Amino acid sequence: YNSTNLADQQEIQLSGIKVTNSQSEACMSRLNQMVNAGSVDSLVCSIWQKLVPPKVEFMVWLALLGKLNTRDRLVKKRMIPEELNHCTFCLNHIEDIDHILLSCPVSWSIWKSIAADMGVQIATEDNLRNFYASWISKRFTNKTRRK
Repeated sequence: YNSTNLADQQEIQLSGIKVTNSQSEACMSRLNQMVNAGSVDSLVCSIWQKLVPPKVEFMVWLALLGKLNTRDRLVKKRMIPEELNHCTFCLNHIEDIDHILLSCPVSWSIWKSIAADMGVQIATEDNLRNFYASWISKRFTNKTRRK
């Protein structure tokens, strides 16, 4: 990076690439928009607490980002045929993130069992993101152990 006074120059040189002031201003403006819009998702960042094994944290992270490779996502990527896009557990619904991890009757019964074992009440939520936010806001007793 070569610059003596950025405001006085018509262009700056960054690793051999010339960048005009208007380009750098546009870039900085976009960066500020991202920062001010909260592009760093605090809910997604809350996953990394070492309360569960890293592979579970990673899976939840992918799910909250909408990047978990469910059958629905694999169909959209044309990796599997649309005929295979059904829930692995109940076979009655498209296998998307919200269904497979939350609204499928099999998944929901597992969530209810976990909540009962921990002595907490859970309510249904519209999507995994809202459910996760509700779940992590609960205060658990010492029954919870770090893995």
